[in-house]
Amino acid sequence: MPTVAIVSQKEGNTLTSQAGSYFADTKRFIFSRTCALDHPDHVS
Repeated sequence: MPTVAIVSQKEGNTLTSQAGSYFADTKRFIFSRTCALDHPDHVS
């Protein structure tokens, strides 16, 4: 079983999470459980 359920990439950002939902009527993602937002210009 994969550890990451959802991966979204937009404008150079990559958001990953273990769980989430997509609501088609509003075209909206809800990310949950161990979320991480990465961008190549961001240094942690």
